[in-house]
Amino acid sequence: MITPLSEPIVNERGERVLGVGEGSASVDDVRVSIVLAHHERGIVVVQNSHRSIWELPGGYVDCGERAADCALRELFEESGLTGSEIVLLGILDIERPSPYSDILKCALFECRAEGAPSPGDAEISAVAFWDPMSILGPISTIDAAILRGGLRGCA
Repeated sequence: MITPLSEPIVNERGERVLGVGEGSASVDDVRVSIVLAHHERGIVVVQNSHRSIWELPGGYVDCGERAADCALRELFEESGLTGSEIVLLGILDIERPSPYSDILKCALFECRAEGAPSPGDAEISAVAFWDPMSILGPISTIDAAILRGGLRGCA
C-alpha cells in the first residue's frame, strides 16, 4: 500500500514524489530502481554529467530484469562498485510532468557496496561517498530526502 506524503517532494526536473510504499510492496510494475549503497567510506552517490547534479545510482529496469538486479547493475555501471545483501526499502510513486504526465513506480533498495569507485560511462562524471556531515551540491531533492531519512518507510 502506498502512503501519500503530506507534502510532495519535487526535484529539479519537476518530478514529484507523491507517496511511499513499505518494503513489502510489490515490485511487479516497477520501472525504475535506485539504490542506497553502503560502502566503508559512506553512501555511494554519483554525479550525473548531463544535469551536473549528485544522485543515488539507479536507472530503468530492462525488459525481463528483476528490479533488484537492475539496482545492482546500475550501481556497477555508474560507480564501478559491486553490490551485495540487497534489500527492498520501499516503492516511490513519482509523478512526472509533460511530456510524460504519468506515475512512475520506483523501487528503492539498500545494499552493501565494495570495490574501488570509477565512473562507468559518459552519463556519470564522478563517484563520491555521502555521510551526514557531507556537503555535496547540488544534489537531487528527492535523493537528498532519501539520504536524510525524509521519506517514511524508505530510508
